[in-house]
Amino acid sequence: MRAGVSTRHLSFVESGRANASREMLHVLADALDVPLRERNALLGAAGFAQPYRESELDGADLAAVRRALSSMLDRLDPYPCIVLDRHWNVTLANGGALRMLAALLSPDELAQLQPLNAARLLFHPVMRPRVANWEVAAGSFVQRLHREALSGDIGSRALLDEVCSMPDVPKRWRVADLVCRCR
Repeated sequence: MRAGVSTRHLSFVESGRANASREMLHVLADALDVPLRERNALLGAAGFAQPYRESELDGADLAAVRRALSSMLDRLDPYPCIVLDRHWNVTLANGGALRMLAALLSPDELAQLQPLNAARLLFHPVMRPRVANWEVAAGSFVQRLHREALSGDIGSRALLDEVCSMPDVPKRWRVADLVCRCR
């Protein structure tokens, strides 16, 4: 329903009675919240070119992007702002973000969380009392981690397993709720 595709047509595509067009694959990937890396795999499996290039942020070909991100972070200061990689690791942070973390966490607590990762930070026991709606925020976030782990990426799966094994994380969160309630 979210994709706006009839169940009949979708059934034809699933059974191989109809071929999915490039546009149909994009529509379905959007509806399923498929990450760009996995969209490349989906399009490649269907015989289409892979449109999304993968590059490291610290690579020479992304130097201009890195400068633009740094400039935006600087301009957003004093408001906290961070840049994350695909596994929720903090790759860049502005002064506001660093000051906020220093106000929330002691130096020892912050040292426990290095290298800084947004998922580990949210689920770490020292942060829970500091997030007013932790149960709602963390519950929604863990479901996103489940969707990301479906891609088969080892790092995504490891992060999900790590977060779910943290103390006092509800056992029910260890199972994916594949019905997205956030839209």
